[in-house]
Amino acid sequence: MYKQSRRLKSARLKLAVLAGVMLLAATGCSQVAQAPSLLNGQAQTSAAVAMPPWQAPERQEHPLVGTLYQVSSAQQVSARAVLAGLPAGSWLLLGEQHDHPDHHQLQLWVLQQLAAEQRLGAVAMEMLNTEQQAALDAQLTQGAQSSPEALNWPERGWPFANYQAQVRFALDHAVRVVAADYNDSEKTALRQNTGSVTEYSAEHTGYLAELIVKSHCGMFTAERARPAARMQIARDQQMARQMLANKQSNKVNVLIAGGQHVRKDIGVPLWLEEQPVLSILLVSVTESTNPQDYLPKALTADAPASAVADLIWFVPAIPAMDYCAQLKS
Repeated sequence: MYKQSRRLKSARLKLAVLAGVMLLAATGCSQVAQAPSLLNGQAQTSAAVAMPPWQAPERQEHPLVGTLYQVSSAQQVSARAVLAGLPAGSWLLLGEQHDHPDHHQLQLWVLQQLAAEQRLGAVAMEMLNTEQQAALDAQLTQGAQSSPEALNWPERGWPFANYQAQVRFALDHAVRVVAADYNDSEKTALRQNTGSVTEYSAEHTGYLAELIVKSHCGMFTAERARPAARMQIARDQQMARQMLANKQSNKVNVLIAGGQHVRKDIGVPLWLEEQPVLSILLVSVTESTNPQDYLPKALTADAPASAVADLIWFVPAIPAMDYCAQLKS
């Protein structure tokens, strides 16, 4: 199977990226502490970018809000220290809930912090499709003036208001803004031939199908969801190809995508060959104060918690929505 040919190499690289972050965590950095980084053998001091105020109204006083939890060590770590520990050529994956304003704010903060350190490389986004790449390239360094029309923005799927700050900043400060996803015509062609998609494993496809059934409120069976699961696999592969083609070896590169896409056990990282990757899930708090309660179930029952993601970044909650009622209507 595909997974057996690369599991060990990928694991070694992810452990190498985590080693620097774990070293910083061991020093007892607080959430607001700054740490000097060693890049290419030379110390750099981070320029501090202020954290944004929370926008989500619920559970702002929850003890986990604002904390960054490292899954492998079960410790809180500093966001600035994590960024400082990322090696040149790595990919930082930020997994969002698409309608959460604080997820979008933290994405912008990460881009601003890396840019302040002159370490921001390519920024790839799930929300951007290949049909937009020429427009994005034409708007590079002109982000502040960019309009949805100039970027051929797909408003129906991705409200521009949710992403304009990240896109405009990236256009002005990143080496390149990368359209990571397929365009509509490419997706249509794939839907008509999902059997051609290279699967990671039967277990992986089945797991994705179950997630799709759950996210669609059980409105169809897992067997019927398998073509949609293969579509998700194809999209993850496409994002990985775009990332590999646009990686800046002397900078830190960033992917902004949905939470499932950045998971190490089921998403884009499976297809990134031997790239150093750090995966962060942005998560809204609930009643629980135990960070491990927020981790999704891993693909395999015997996998460690860190197989899912490297870190969880906790934010306040937005008002609950009945997504199932919306789907059924």
